[in-house]
Amino acid sequence: MNNDEMPLHASRRALAEESAAAAGTYRHLRMVLVGLPLLLFVSMIGWFLAGGGIATSLSAYYQGPLRDVFVGSLVAIGVCLVVHRGEPLEDYALNLAGFYAMFVAFVPFRLEETLPQMCDPTARLAELGLPADAAIDADAWAAACATDQHQVRIAITVASIVVLMVAAAFMVTQRPGKHEARILTGGRLTRLFFVTMTVATVAFVALLAWRLIEQDSFSGIHEASATLLIAGLGTAVASRAWPSGRAAGDRPRPHYIVIFALMAGGGVVLAGHFAGVTPWEHTVLVVEWWEIGLFAVYWVLETIRTWNDVERLGNRDSLPGTPDPVLAQ
Repeated sequence: MNNDEMPLHASRRALAEESAAAAGTYRHLRMVLVGLPLLLFVSMIGWFLAGGGIATSLSAYYQGPLRDVFVGSLVAIGVCLVVHRGEPLEDYALNLAGFYAMFVAFVPFRLEETLPQMCDPTARLAELGLPADAAIDADAWAAACATDQHQVRIAITVASIVVLMVAAAFMVTQRPGKHEARILTGGRLTRLFFVTMTVATVAFVALLAWRLIEQDSFSGIHEASATLLIAGLGTAVASRAWPSGRAAGDRPRPHYIVIFALMAGGGVVLAGHFAGVTPWEHTVLVVEWWEIGLFAVYWVLETIRTWNDVERLGNRDSLPGTPDPVLAQ
């Protein structure tokens, strides 16, 4: 090897090493997004086997010993969904899903019921191991109760504002390019999903702003964010079921269409539950895991499909500036 070839060889080797590291990071990220829901599921099963029973929904675990696992898992999932990069519609949908995951984690489920319960002296006395008829100072109790409620509202307010600020910064620094914008607004089906998710997000932010100003119980925030989180995951599946890059030879993928249809069916069952058609108390919990499970199947299948493509990132023999077939998709 002559001296002129040495810089070229070194550049290629360094690029191959960086690409291999990027490929490994990508694979680990995809696997973590399967492991985190599994952690939550195993924790839920463990709590049941320990005699803790089964809650009526995933969000209901916020009120019990699994709170830290619930909040931690959702925050981690939300971050991973935002960090992951994919096809424009999938990327947009997963970014929004990650955004909503933060509010599912930080805004307690049924806060309008939890706040009054904080002022129930019977429950507090039981926590302290004191009899229900133990003497308490009513004025001191009322003051302490009001302070605790105020602290909860302040904590939720601060967390919500921080998430909004980070989301705003992300929007400014990660705006889609002209190519991505054309894809998002090009195909009829893609445009429908894009516009629907955007309108829903604007409505959610408006509701959140009102609740922040109101400073009461943040009613509807948790439920809305959980619903839109699932909708974002479903939209990501739809983006692969009906790819927008037809010029590159993409065609509808029947197995992803089936997954999307089954996820939509879960939404119908959930709507029927809230309408009183399916009154079983564990309907919400079952539907939530149904949706998560279906998305996990999609995620695993998509990971398998792209596994070899990612491998080529670490083996390609190109210089900086050379278009890569995987990154160009």
